[in-house]
Amino acid sequence: DLPDNKRDAMVMSLPVHSKQSLDRKYSTFKKAAWAVAFASGGIAAAPVPGLSLACDVAMVVFFLSKCYYAFGLNERSLEKLSERVNKPVLAKARESALVMAIAEESSLATKIAAKLAVAGVVESVCSLMPGAGSIAAAGISFVTTRSVLLEGVKELHRVAEKVIEMAELK
Repeated sequence: DLPDNKRDAMVMSLPVHSKQSLDRKYSTFKKAAWAVAFASGGIAAAPVPGLSLACDVAMVVFFLSKCYYAFGLNERSLEKLSERVNKPVLAKARESALVMAIAEESSLATKIAAKLAVAGVVESVCSLMPGAGSIAAAGISFVTTRSVLLEGVKELHRVAEKVIEMAELK
């Protein structure tokens, strides 16, 4: 029995070799998404226009990139898996727009910024109102960021499940 933080670190360090290990990583990332969203809400409370959006985009891009590598969806990991099981599993992962955006790196930030832009404008307007406006901005940022993170993690998990199925890993 390890403390939660050490157990989570161990789960993240192991490669995805089964559906069970993938599901453990997925569960850990879902918990971590709450922490990132909470930080996003804290940043949004500061009455600095544009700060929240810039930080949210950076945090979401970093978080989803980390999920991408942890789930073994990068080209190197997929090639190793393909060689190990002697099956072309690489193609299935490339069907996801999110996986392709992360692989290309340059388009991911643009896609995330587009998803967060409307909330960013509302947050900026809210944060200009003293007191209650900052609280509203924090709430909007928390909910929006958490939603985008959980949606992204779910999509990456779905793609990783397809890869595992194609590789016939149990």
